[in-house]
Amino acid sequence: MAWDTQRDWIEQTNPRVAFEVAIRYLNGMSVTDDQLAASNAVRQVVKSRMNDLLADGAILCMPTSPTPAPPPDMPVPERVELGVRIARLTCIGGMTGCPQINLPLAEVDGLPVGLSLMGARGSDETLMRLAVEVEAEWSSRSVD
Repeated sequence: MAWDTQRDWIEQTNPRVAFEVAIRYLNGMSVTDDQLAASNAVRQVVKSRMNDLLADGAILCMPTSPTPAPPPDMPVPERVELGVRIARLTCIGGMTGCPQINLPLAEVDGLPVGLSLMGARGSDETLMRLAVEVEAEWSSRSVD
């Protein structure tokens, strides 16, 4: 957990961090051992499901975010709520140890839209090669 990893540094330096980051650390401070154990049980279920989905070299393609990137002037409460929705898609890689690459291939109203590619644990190089191929193919298309 991030709080456990960074606790000493945070307590010693009292760093300035973004509001959203501070909230995550504050929440992490209050997690009990029982909550952590329950979360780890869920994590094992998710890892097992992802192992099944990504077996035999399968690659998962999904949106990186449920919306285009947030505009820089988005109010903090809206940004926090959107961050929760985005984390539902972006946490899978970190939660399972599976490599995940975001390709910002398009734009909507000037804001990037990303496609995520995810492979099985240990498929990093395969996933990077695929990402290069997808980006090259996307770039070669003319957009009218």
